[in-house]
Amino acid sequence: SDLARLSPAAARGLMRAAFVCVLFVLIFVAAAEWFFWDEFSTRFNFIAVDYLIYTTEVMGNIQESYPMPLILGGLLAVAAAGYYGVDRAGWF
Repeated sequence: SDLARLSPAAARGLMRAAFVCVLFVLIFVAAAEWFFWDEFSTRFNFIAVDYLIYTTEVMGNIQESYPMPLILGGLLAVAAAGYYGVDRAGWF
């Protein structure tokens, strides 16, 4: 496979990038559910399905209601801090 041809340093870099991406997605979903709970007092349900169906309208409303660059930047910072902690602990 193509991954087997990578140098050890490149493979480590790819693994670390994948770890940060997965960590970001997990934190993003947790934050999304937090905001969803705050607004609707319930976990993801049929309202979240409507979010998927009416994506354009919902994304416009979300961008008007929340400072998305700040939120996404904060989530990325938390993911980077999580990576830093894992890396400092020697788990990579």
